[in-house]
Amino acid sequence: MWKQALPGFAAESLFRIGEAPAFRGGVTQPLRNVYPPTDENQNVVFHVLGEDSPDGRHRLIFDCYQYVGDDAGEIETGGDVDSAPLLLDRSRGTSTQFDFCGPLCGFDWGAWISSKAFVLGGSAGDDAGGPWRQGSLKIYSLHDSTVVTYVTRFASSEETARYRSAWRSWLAPRYRAAMKHRPG
Repeated sequence: MWKQALPGFAAESLFRIGEAPAFRGGVTQPLRNVYPPTDENQNVVFHVLGEDSPDGRHRLIFDCYQYVGDDAGEIETGGDVDSAPLLLDRSRGTSTQFDFCGPLCGFDWGAWISSKAFVLGGSAGDDAGGPWRQGSLKIYSLHDSTVVTYVTRFASSEETARYRSAWRSWLAPRYRAAMKHRPG
C-alpha cells in the first residue's frame, strides 16, 4: 500500500526503530467474552480485518475498534479514534489486546509470517497533529514475545491519501467476500 503512495518505496527503504518486549502489557480475558462477537459490526470486522494463523490456533484482528460497512455500494470505514489489535488464542481460550494507539495512529492490515510470527501495518501522524503521516510495520514474535518496529519516511497529505486509497482497494474485496459468505 505504501508502494502506491510513496514514489520509490521498497521494503529496503523502511527505517528500523528498534525491538521491544511484546504481549506483556496487554489486556487478556476469556475468549468467550469477545468471540464470537455478538455485535453485527464487530462480527464483520473480525472477518474482514482478521487472519487465522497457518496452524489455525490463533486469529489476529488488526483493529477491533474499526467500523466497516457499505453505503450505497461504497465501502465505509470509521469507528473509534483509537486503534487496538486482538490476538485470539483458541487453544488457551483467551483474547489479548496486545497493543494500542490513540487518535494519531492506526493498525490497518496484518498477515501471518508463520504460526509464531505476524506483521501489523498502519500509520501514525506527527505529534503536532500536522498533515504528515508515517507508515509503520511491526513484526511480532510469539516465540520470544518481541516486536520489531519499522517506519517509512514521513508522507505528505497527498501521499497519505494515496495510501488510504490503496488500503480501501485492499479492503473492498475482503468486505465483499465476507458479506457474500455471511449467514442469513
